[in-house]
Amino acid sequence: MDLDIDANGRVLKSDGSCTDDAFLMPTQRCLAAQAFLPATANGRPVRAPHTLEYEWRANAPSQGSLCKRLKMS
Repeated sequence: MDLDIDANGRVLKSDGSCTDDAFLMPTQRCLAAQAFLPATANGRPVRAPHTLEYEWRANAPSQGSLCKRLKMS
């Protein structure tokens, strides 16, 4: 997935390819729900592109939203 992440860590725009087109929109929705650490320039957060590989795995039916914000530990 190609992401455009703003200085606050939010996804502004995303695009990518999936093994099945049915997964693209749900993946974009889930990534948009996440908070990312923004890139920095001269010690300040900045908007920047980011590329990542995202893999869906399911072992059982969902008991709610699959797009909950991930917790940072």
